[in-house]
Amino acid sequence: MSDEFEVGDFDSDLAEEYRKLNMSVVKAEDVSSYSSDKVKINKFSFCSEDFRDYIPCLDNVEEINKLSSTENGEKFERHCPRKDDPRLNCLVPPPKGYKTPIPWPKSRDKVWFCNVPHTRLVDDKGGQNWIERDNDVFRFPGGGTQFIHGADQYLNQISQMVPEIAFGNHTRVVLDVG
Repeated sequence: MSDEFEVGDFDSDLAEEYRKLNMSVVKAEDVSSYSSDKVKINKFSFCSEDFRDYIPCLDNVEEINKLSSTENGEKFERHCPRKDDPRLNCLVPPPKGYKTPIPWPKSRDKVWFCNVPHTRLVDDKGGQNWIERDNDVFRFPGGGTQFIHGADQYLNQISQMVPEIAFGNHTRVVLDVG
């Protein structure tokens, strides 16, 4: 997966290369049936700034406002938007000062602070040994309340149980918001 995306008009040469790539996996006798296929590449605009920290199933204000009551924490349940919601068909703008992510496997233990500029994470979870700020990075010392031997042992256990996950190869970014 590439970390670089170009926003704007598409390159017609790129579309042609994409078509050739798709045709290269087709049997030679089937090529004639694919010769008139067209490739459509959509361009994405940036989402508005207020979507920078938007979590679709948790920040769906329209659905939360429809609730008859929020006394029992109903607003914290997942209220996912419709799949055809046009507001979600955009690129989330990166935080100011965004840096290229730290490569795997180091990214399992730390991330750039400027990519997740929320000091409240340390305030809320720092005492549980989940996260700490060290200058320009957040570090995940491991452990916390659920993983007393460290999250790395938990991730290693998952890798052994389900090797197809191939952390760092197929799984690029995982954010647990639950």
